[in-house]
Amino acid sequence: MTSTILKYTLIYATSRNGEGIMPDVLTLTQAAEYLQLHPETVRRLSREGILPGAKVGRSWRYRRIDLDDYLSRGGEKRAETGEKKLGL
Repeated sequence: MTSTILKYTLIYATSRNGEGIMPDVLTLTQAAEYLQLHPETVRRLSREGILPGAKVGRSWRYRRIDLDDYLSRGGEKRAETGEKKLGL
């Protein structure tokens, strides 16, 4: 499975417009292209906490390494770590 992920990463690390390797931090549009999803799907997954991303002002930013991790998990949410706070 790792070789499949590596092949996927190598194939899609080059942007479609031929500008070379994508940067380590991607915009919402770049992340959607990288994941081959609609930008609204990426935005929804980010709001729901399924896809790791950071809101910078009014824009979303994504680390490519986090997107690769998301793909390696098969699109599932990362297991939460640490203790959950109880609302008592």
